[in-house]
Amino acid sequence: MRKINKRLTDIMEGFAMVFITLMLLIVILQVFSRLIISKSPRWTEEVAAILMTWFAFIGMAIGIGEGIHISIAFFLNLLPKSLRKGVTVLGELLIIYFGGSLLYYGSRLVYHTRTSTLPATQWPAFMPYIMAPIAGFLVIMYTIEKIIETMKDDDKIDIDDIIQEMGD
Repeated sequence: MRKINKRLTDIMEGFAMVFITLMLLIVILQVFSRLIISKSPRWTEEVAAILMTWFAFIGMAIGIGEGIHISIAFFLNLLPKSLRKGVTVLGELLIIYFGGSLLYYGSRLVYHTRTSTLPATQWPAFMPYIMAPIAGFLVIMYTIEKIIETMKDDDKIDIDDIIQEMGD
């Protein structure tokens, strides 16, 4: 599962780089057109917003996969060692619930907007939302891997290790 998730992360990071680069180029085009020509293409704002949304969803999923989301290990270390693993797994299950909600409701949103079109580009209206179910799937995959690793790991989460990693 680790290899699959690593490959998914690599692919999603590639997409994220393409999305942020395209967004930057489109915004530059929009500003240039507005300042020099006094008129910017209609599609630039819409496409830039879609790319920003996609980038945000991918970034969120990768952040969960890499473990860079907010967590409070200090309180976890205050618990007796026998409870730490259970509380950690409970937190990961809540993250799976979040990922499942993104997957389910994102899929419904994509399905219900499939027949509409966006005003400027005339693209299908589901385009801004397509990354929500993909991000939900990734969150679930990454979190399942973390649960498996947590169940195998007997070490406690150490706040000193986390602080040291943040400093590196």
